[in-house]
Amino acid sequence: AFPDLSKLTAPNLVKGLKSDSSTARLHVQQEILKRADAGLASAILEVINDTSCQKEGRVAAIFTYGQLLGGEAVPALMASSKDQAIQEFCLRAAADRKGVAKTLTTAPFVEALKSDDKRVQVAAAVALGRIGKPEAADALLKAAVSPTPGSHDKPNSGVVLPHVAVRSLVDLEAADACLKALDSTTQDRALWALRKMHSAKVVDGLLAKLASTSDEELQLKIITALARLY
Repeated sequence: AFPDLSKLTAPNLVKGLKSDSSTARLHVQQEILKRADAGLASAILEVINDTSCQKEGRVAAIFTYGQLLGGEAVPALMASSKDQAIQEFCLRAAADRKGVAKTLTTAPFVEALKSDDKRVQVAAAVALGRIGKPEAADALLKAAVSPTPGSHDKPNSGVVLPHVAVRSLVDLEAADACLKALDSTTQDRALWALRKMHSAKVVDGLLAKLASTSDEELQLKIITALARLY
């Protein structure tokens, strides 16, 4: 029979995060958060860093820890993110709450954009959008590499990172960085983002560039972007 979680001791309750059952882990998470006992945090952190534990249990512990401690969870989550097996989830949990995300530094997330793991890159790109600091714009532009077009009837995971990176650029309202990038190798990515920024600043910037450039190809791209913004 499934135990009455409300009657379990703290150590036994936390052990439930290691259960093979996703349903059991969910109910254990809910009971831990219901108790709102920050004293459980150290035991939950042990599960996060237990490399012998199945990933599902460690991930359950990561998000439980983050929800239990809020902003106070960030230092330990970032330290645990050095473990590649759970890096994606630590980054996601650290920036899960926008109020907490706004207080984070961008450096570790910008570094994570360089990971060989696409899922880590996506988690970092999402987090940078939530953190909301325009200083991350250049790194996001570099990450927004459009994949080689494929057949529409086949999955193409390569589109995920550039779409997320562009979405984060829009969330950052990174008009200045994108307009500046019109003279760089990230021109197409910048225009992709600018087409989604419906503001007078963007329109004025594009019109100014249209008037100042003699590059006919760029002129056509800018006209296309302006038509999208109209």
